[in-house]
Amino acid sequence: MNDMTIGLSTNGQAAISYAKLGLHVFPCVPNEKRPMTPNGQLDATTDLEKIRQWWTHAPYANIGLYLKPSGLVAVDPDLYKPDCQWEPFIEGKEIPQTWVQDSPQGGRHYIFRADPNATYAGKLCQGVDVKWDGYILLAPSVVNGKPYTTVEGRYLATAPVWVASAQRVSAEPFDRATLTAGGKPIPDRSEHFYGAVGKLKDAGLSIDAAESALRTDPFTYGADKYLGSGRDYLRRELERAWGKLDSPAPQVGRPAFQLRLAGEWEATDPVWLIDGFIEVGALGLLFGDPGVGKSFLAIDWAYCVATGTEFMGRAVKQGTVVYVAGEGHRGFGRRREAWGQHHGEDTLTAPVYLSHGPADMLGAVAEVKAAIAALPQPPALIVFDTLARNFGGGDENSTKDMTAFIAAVDQLKAAYPDCTVLIVHHSGHAEKQRARGAMALKGAVDTEYRLDASPAGLVLANTKMKDDQPPDALHMQLQPTGKSAVLVEGDAPVAGVSEQQRMGLDTLMAVLVEMQHPGDNTLIPTEVWRQRFYDGMGDKTPNAKRQAFNRVCKSLMDSGSINKCGDSYQIMPTLTSRLTIMKAARKVGTV
Repeated sequence: MNDMTIGLSTNGQAAISYAKLGLHVFPCVPNEKRPMTPNGQLDATTDLEKIRQWWTHAPYANIGLYLKPSGLVAVDPDLYKPDCQWEPFIEGKEIPQTWVQDSPQGGRHYIFRADPNATYAGKLCQGVDVKWDGYILLAPSVVNGKPYTTVEGRYLATAPVWVASAQRVSAEPFDRATLTAGGKPIPDRSEHFYGAVGKLKDAGLSIDAAESALRTDPFTYGADKYLGSGRDYLRRELERAWGKLDSPAPQVGRPAFQLRLAGEWEATDPVWLIDGFIEVGALGLLFGDPGVGKSFLAIDWAYCVATGTEFMGRAVKQGTVVYVAGEGHRGFGRRREAWGQHHGEDTLTAPVYLSHGPADMLGAVAEVKAAIAALPQPPALIVFDTLARNFGGGDENSTKDMTAFIAAVDQLKAAYPDCTVLIVHHSGHAEKQRARGAMALKGAVDTEYRLDASPAGLVLANTKMKDDQPPDALHMQLQPTGKSAVLVEGDAPVAGVSEQQRMGLDTLMAVLVEMQHPGDNTLIPTEVWRQRFYDGMGDKTPNAKRQAFNRVCKSLMDSGSINKCGDSYQIMPTLTSRLTIMKAARKVGTV
């Protein structure tokens, strides 16, 4: 092992080794043959640093080999197919000793050096392809849980003459129509491709975004046959299809709307993303006052899902996470680092994808869909933090605009049915017990949580659980860690706190959360706390706000919770005991 392979997975080390032999490699989706890079095989390289970056980001990525620039050609007999004519074809022909590997399905690759004066393409016979201007996967890649295995070593013989005798498969004329879409003809050989293009167009994607999606997942979209000749070939066919197709897209298969006897629907148990809290495929809402700690919780959930780490003792289903952050990117890095330090997890390579800025979900959802489609794995969780910052130019109080936002989110859920979407939102200005804006949002979500500050820390309360038993309230606290803080499970509320003190403590806790220093002797600027307190009193008169704040300060000073220090208030140990965790972890890894 050398410096380039230290810390890499087995697949990453193998990819580096192949590249050192002059082979052009690129990553493919783990357990699949689909490329992970935007341009598929065209992104293949021998650049060791680039390859290291790819497999550091995706340790279990399969290894794709682009044959032509590597100077190689492969004979690919599908030995597992009953109609494969390999044995009769090869009888009497010499197969020189060369690199051989078996595929998971039972096929075989004979890999040769390509004769620079020869051209290779097409089929040798039924069930036997010659691959040259294309790619294959290399051992130890795995597909459907089964690995590619090396049969013979990596000695490479020059391809025998009979490999170059492969007959080209002639394509039928492009304009031969046997299917119509929007009144325009579709060639039968491209029905799959045209149907995919039509769906991308109907989804509102631009032609550039559609091209990106096709290149990211060419096999699914039927675009792989256009990649062998380079980018211009795919773009040309895409433009032809784009021009021929009118909306709606051709309906292939069963119609979108159907009726079925209700008794035929199976009653299934819930599948939880976070056990007892939020289901796989659900639409969730997390709301609370500004600064209360919503983003701390959303980031906690995101990294629990990305790493498969339990959330405060509750099982989590692991998967890729998309975090659409409208603000706070600098703080995100500190919180990510603190979370990894607390849980002992590597957050640098965890599959959490952070947006560069907010998304305009009312006007540019196609851009969001295209960006997600380009990821190596479909998301298990998408977080919008916050709704306001991702609402574009809409009005949260408008039922029409909120319904449009929900429809945009539904597009993402339709594209990824097993993906949970979490929306982070603010409390109402006057009604703190509900989320801000139009009620259409609460009607649409499957589950809803309110996060409040309390004398004991933070309280997460379920306010809607559509199909399951609501979980009990969860008491949490912020524990300073590294350059930020993390959430840990906390004590139950402390008794004996008056309503007047509770009001002061709630606003004081919000300031502490923002400062990320809930500890002894912390100084809170009076003006910062006062303004937060005033904001919480809604439309009360300035005089009423001032008198209430003074009463709260006096009450907390009398109880020994705070002390006046010039233009600030000092947090005393009596109050600290209510705001920080004072008990041991219930289990290893929780605290």
